[in-house]
Amino acid sequence: ILFESSTFLLFCVLFPRTNSMPRIMCNGVWDMYHVGHCNAWLQARATTKPEEGNTELTVALHDGQSTENVKNKRLLFSDEERTTMVRACRWVDNTISNVPYDIITTKLLDDNNCNWVSHGDDMIVLPGKPHMYSEAMASDRFRLFPRTPSVSTTDRTERFAKAMDFFNNPPEPGTPTPERVECAFTASTALLQEFTKWAPSAPKSGENVKTVYVHGVFDVFNPADVEFLEKARALGDRLIVGLVDDNTVSRISQNPYLPIFSLLERSLVLLSCKHVDEVVTGVPLQLTTAFVQERKISVIASDPRDHAIWQIPTTAISEEVRNNSEVTVETVKLENMLTTMQVGRRLQAQQSGSSSKSVINKPFAASIVGSMPRPPNVKKMVLASTQPNEQELEVAIAYVVGLQLQAGVDVVSDGEWGRRSYIGIIAEIASGFELTVGADGRPITIVTGKLAPTNTGKIAQEAKRLKRCLTKLGHPNHPFKVTLPSPGLLGERMWHPEKSSKAYPNRDDFVRDCVPILRREMELLRDSGAYIVQIDDPHLCLFVDDNHRKNYTDPDAAAQFDVDMLNEMVEGVKKSGNLNFKLAVHLCRRAGGRVRGEAFSGSYTRIIPFLNQLKVDHLCMEFTYPGLEELQILKELRSDLEIGLGCVDCTPGKIDSVEDIVKRVDTALAQGIDKQRITLNPDCGFAPGMGAPVSLDEVFTKLCNEVEASHQLQQKH
Repeated sequence: ILFESSTFLLFCVLFPRTNSMPRIMCNGVWDMYHVGHCNAWLQARATTKPEEGNTELTVALHDGQSTENVKNKRLLFSDEERTTMVRACRWVDNTISNVPYDIITTKLLDDNNCNWVSHGDDMIVLPGKPHMYSEAMASDRFRLFPRTPSVSTTDRTERFAKAMDFFNNPPEPGTPTPERVECAFTASTALLQEFTKWAPSAPKSGENVKTVYVHGVFDVFNPADVEFLEKARALGDRLIVGLVDDNTVSRISQNPYLPIFSLLERSLVLLSCKHVDEVVTGVPLQLTTAFVQERKISVIASDPRDHAIWQIPTTAISEEVRNNSEVTVETVKLENMLTTMQVGRRLQAQQSGSSSKSVINKPFAASIVGSMPRPPNVKKMVLASTQPNEQELEVAIAYVVGLQLQAGVDVVSDGEWGRRSYIGIIAEIASGFELTVGADGRPITIVTGKLAPTNTGKIAQEAKRLKRCLTKLGHPNHPFKVTLPSPGLLGERMWHPEKSSKAYPNRDDFVRDCVPILRREMELLRDSGAYIVQIDDPHLCLFVDDNHRKNYTDPDAAAQFDVDMLNEMVEGVKKSGNLNFKLAVHLCRRAGGRVRGEAFSGSYTRIIPFLNQLKVDHLCMEFTYPGLEELQILKELRSDLEIGLGCVDCTPGKIDSVEDIVKRVDTALAQGIDKQRITLNPDCGFAPGMGAPVSLDEVFTKLCNEVEASHQLQQKH
């Protein structure tokens, strides 16, 4: 045995293993997967000489941190995401990740069994150093190729930014959409031939092949697209991708800058993907029987991501096709739900130089909880008509937003001025409710039928309106929040044991049906540009009160159900990793009830275990009532939770001094809370209850005091 082992080792030393074919490296950041990058990899392969034989291509990816340090800007995609996209290219053999954005050394080439490194004629210059390939050139291990004409990451990024800006700041209602701006891209027959020769051959006549079909735009290729195409391809033997033409995308999206990439570019990118067998361009929006039969489609794979805002909705399939027993429709389950819109949000954050902690984690940022008192004319406008004049309403909301900006508030809201009711908004986005009057004369919304979405996106329209107001006021990128009622709160307020029992004999079933409707609104709010989406849940907070707990057989189980429904509501909403979006929960012991003399008391300690389960970023909490000793519980909260410190009393007629506000925050800091976690805000909305008499002038004074306290704390700490 010893002899045989020694012989083997000697053989390895005398005859070391070598590559069977030359290997060439092509390095880059590859932050946006496009035709120029795909062609660069083809060009790199082509730099080998005929006598050198076939080539193996290794694509090296520079790590995000070192790249950002040199380029001084954040990348759109993470290291892992970029690697996933590059690996999907059918002519890439190997990838190397985490390569420093520095000189390509011969050691790097040797360590990865690469004979040469290749790059386009747009050479990379490093600040204060020789260019990136100086060492490879000195050792004759560098090869040059011409860059792809008429396409660049910079050009497409600029177009992407214009599309996002147009989406965030659309023309005034009634204004015609501008004509589509053409996306310049030309391709020679040589380039087309290079791409198509790598594509799989068509099935032979009579060959039994199970063909899968997917349909869409695939505008800015991303890792979720790769996952979708891979899983769709696994449903059969062959995958056909149908692409919608440019004019249709622009017309349906009503955005002159869409798509970002032309139909030809999108076709070539998909053709480069190893999971795609064939690309069909200019397909009809609705899938017909003739189309299915002509291409012998057996399975239609449906994308679970909703592209209704940015792209074409999931494949529209005629009833005739659905009833065809020879065709099945499969919805692909994805781990990565990233959409083009969310990539666009990353781009906005990149260009503004902001991060996920740009404002709310500025120490002691001044925020608002939500509602602002409405003057009589605004109440009349909103309550007297189911369809108030949109232009008049926008002018009114611009006024209340301007008031917050004038006070210096860092995170503003629309004051909830466009809503008929704080929680009654659910009845405006779903059917199954009726309006009645309570014993105290206040209007009450009761669920009487099964819920069904009816006006999806209404709350997202509030966000778009607020965005327009901020733009008109000269603050287009100012952070803002939009609020939603929690499912548990709706169950507490809107379910009636008699009037609701026919549709929902059990309150919990009604709460469960609220969850998907609210989650969909949250997704649309995320994509509309809201910085914070806040779920208002005084219902959970009331489990601190002994008298309230007596209403439940098992109050802790009821509180747990509330938390479970909240977490189900936010599930997946942030899975995309949108850098400019936060989830918050607002908790108070019913400030509106206090105004009406309904006292609730009890310490947060009782519900801390439930709060620590919430899958959110931020808790907006009440601390002016009953006293400062409540601040001691802050150290019991999860350390990753940001804290909206309710340090301004929203009670009408009571104005906290700047000194009082500063004192409350200092008490919180004394508990060992990191200042970066603290945001200043009122206890609750400034319009606690529809009938509460609150002065806008008084609220302005309170906000000014909050902002001044914020400034003093920033200077002090």
